Amino acid sequence: MNRFLLVFIFLASAAIFQSCTKTTVTATVGNPNIKLQAVIDGVTWAPTDTISTTVAFSAAAKTKVFNCVATVAQKRVNLAVRINNNSNTPGFNIGTYTVDNTSNVVTQLFLQQKDASGNYAFIQRGNVSPGDGTIVVTAVDSVAKVITGTFNFVTRKVNTDASGNITSVDVSNVASGVFNKLPYTYTSN
Repeated sequence: MNRFLLVFIFLASAAIFQSCTKTTVTATVGNPNIKLQAVIDGVTWAPTDTISTTVAFSAAAKTKVFNCVATVAQKRVNLAVRINNNSNTPGFNIGTYTVDNTSNVVTQLFLQQKDASGNYAFIQRGNVSPGDGTIVVTAVDSVAKVITGTFNFVTRKVNTDASGNITSVDVSNVASGVFNKLPYTYTSN
């Protein structure tokens, strides 16, 4: 009887220990190789080498401006934040910047189209109303000169007839935008 009890305890213990295996969970936040990406009207948009990013300080105006222009697949996104009363340092202030009635925060979407002359040009896709756009700077490394954050905005273009009556409104949604350790050039004048 003791042998049967010992074998039973041994098998029960083995079954319990077998079910207690270590589980490792790894969290992945996007692709770390992607420097900038967004979802524009439901389609992922991710420029790779057509990105220009600067942080510029104006000594005369005491302003600092973060500006990023990225283009791919006939779409261009422009992000800009101006901070007044700032200092001449190569970094940028971490914070949330929302489009308002000033020109301090600018979010724009351009689509490549033929202009009146038949040439291809980037035409702005409507305007972003106050509160309909946000740029969040979450990290800045002023030594490596890289900046990280998120963005999103909605553009609206009002179409009118010859009499000025509204005929339609074109809406574009730029969502889930991220910039990840995006290299920038710092200038000061």
